[in-house]
Amino acid sequence: MHETPHYDPDLMKSERRHELKSNDMARGLEHLPDLARRYGTRILLGVVLVVLVVVIIFNRIHAKKAAVQAAHEGLASAQYALSELRSFNTFQYLTPEGDVLARIRQQLTEEARNGLSIALGQTGDSQVMAAALVAQGDLNWLVATLPPVPAATTRPSLNLEPEPAKALDLAEKSYQQVLSHYGEERISAIAARFGLAAIAENKKDWTTARTLYDTIANNPDTPTALKTQASVRLTILARLQNPILLAKPSTQPDTTQPTTEQAAPPTTQP
Repeated sequence: MHETPHYDPDLMKSERRHELKSNDMARGLEHLPDLARRYGTRILLGVVLVVLVVVIIFNRIHAKKAAVQAAHEGLASAQYALSELRSFNTFQYLTPEGDVLARIRQQLTEEARNGLSIALGQTGDSQVMAAALVAQGDLNWLVATLPPVPAATTRPSLNLEPEPAKALDLAEKSYQQVLSHYGEERISAIAARFGLAAIAENKKDWTTARTLYDTIANNPDTPTALKTQASVRLTILARLQNPILLAKPSTQPDTTQPTTEQAAPPTTQP
């Protein structure tokens, strides 16, 4: 006598669910080509966009680093040209080779301007920008105050450009920009005040010069060496403003030439 088979309802339900899932998977695979055709382009576009964003970000980071590097190199080149330009003195321009030295001076000035153009145009780094503006002011100060080359009286092409009065205005503008936009850059701000004080002395604006030197000397954040330099200029300023005359001069002094104690921006760059 055969026994009636015993069916487990739970087992039947489990098998049925498995069968349904298998059928659903099969139907899904059947429609996969259609889905690929329908959404494949969108998926590919999404992947391309992600890759493009990554490439753009990478290029921007690389470009920023390259710009900063170029700015530093441009500033270093300009500061080196400035140091060379400062090394020339009056006696060198009085030699028979004065025209040759004038050409060298023009070349150094051009090198400094090119370096500053790169530094000021390649980065928004405040420290570099402030230092470059100080250097730009120093360059125009030198153009305005370097002694003229004797040969330039008959050969104007030996003169530096722009002419002294305009160069002095440009120097003042650069120094003022440092204080207006990058005053938090301590060393550059101090150098800019020295530059403005030198310009004030050149114009015989003793009050402005004294105020600027006082600001430098009395600022607790000013390095000791620069405080000393400002104090020395204050002492010299008093002599320039009130010179001691031992006898009445037979002729009036030439006011078109700078004094032997003329101020100059500090040569130490930030």
